[in-house]
Amino acid sequence: MGFLSHAFLAAAFSLSPFLASAAAFKPNIIFIYADDLGMGMLGCYGQEIVKTPNIDRLASQGIMFTRCYSSQYCCPARASLLMGVHDSHSHSYTQTAGALVITAEREGWSNEQLEEKAARAVRIKAAEGEVFLPELLKKAGYVTGQFGKLEWGFTTWHGELKRHGWDRYVGYMDHQRAHGFYPSFLWKDGERLPLKGNTHADGGKTPEDYSPGATEKRRGNREGKVTYAPDVMLAETLRFMEENRNRPMFIFFSTNLPHGPVDIPPEENTYAGSPAIRQAYGNASGTNRECSGAAEEYASMVDKLDRQEPSWTRCASWAWTSAPLSFSVPTTGMNFTTVRIKAAAAGPTATEAS
Repeated sequence: MGFLSHAFLAAAFSLSPFLASAAAFKPNIIFIYADDLGMGMLGCYGQEIVKTPNIDRLASQGIMFTRCYSSQYCCPARASLLMGVHDSHSHSYTQTAGALVITAEREGWSNEQLEEKAARAVRIKAAEGEVFLPELLKKAGYVTGQFGKLEWGFTTWHGELKRHGWDRYVGYMDHQRAHGFYPSFLWKDGERLPLKGNTHADGGKTPEDYSPGATEKRRGNREGKVTYAPDVMLAETLRFMEENRNRPMFIFFSTNLPHGPVDIPPEENTYAGSPAIRQAYGNASGTNRECSGAAEEYASMVDKLDRQEPSWTRCASWAWTSAPLSFSVPTTGMNFTTVRIKAAAAGPTATEAS
């Protein structure tokens, strides 16, 4: 993610004086950041089995970067984006331990107790004078919002997110808990946002068991899994867009789709039983053959991400009356990032990028 961060933040830094002086033209920025999405999973990069027509359409309308690189881990990739620094070091990453929110739920901590414990446990602290991307955009007159995976390695809290410069945030504060797609609540501006019918403190994380028959058995057990968190985070993002339709805004949509361990509502498992995927794993041996089921669900999660795109485009058609929309959709994987940008026309026309 480091290479992208330099490119993206260089643009943001160079754009800030222009935005500050040219108040009449402040393009809205939506940065959709897919978690662990390999570029090879997109049709515009040659994928033939999984169809991504909406992202492909954005690619055909925009500019495609093919030599941007991402960290192999999602946390430092997001940190690199927020801070404009590279994430390549000779030694291991410094990180705050995850699972604190899981422990808080199981032991019944109050929000204040969690805030205190998280601040005490943190190993990554912003230095005085450290500048974050949303801070820059706030100074340029933007309202800022982050939705999805909120931490930057591996636990965060309300005070830190406000320090980063977010006016609104909704999502996961705990990296480990974000591996489950059915948490009992998400965080919204320091408060718990309950998710109806969900009962798992760990978000209902999928067991990574690929023994014979394990996938079908797991798919049949939906106890405590009712509300799919990515749907809630998208709805909250669109609500934020509507509430701020007359203000320039920066939205960082750091979804956990299609990060594993895989999980998707059964009715949206569009690639279940895919002959092409089954054939691809047909000659595998042992537990590798069982992975075909996980591959089907991963493909369906990519499909869901692609199907979310029209919601952004439809919202863009009515959400802005005072400025055009700059729409960016990076996709990150192990060692690459792609970005596509289309120039905006005057008026409330969507500028699209992916």
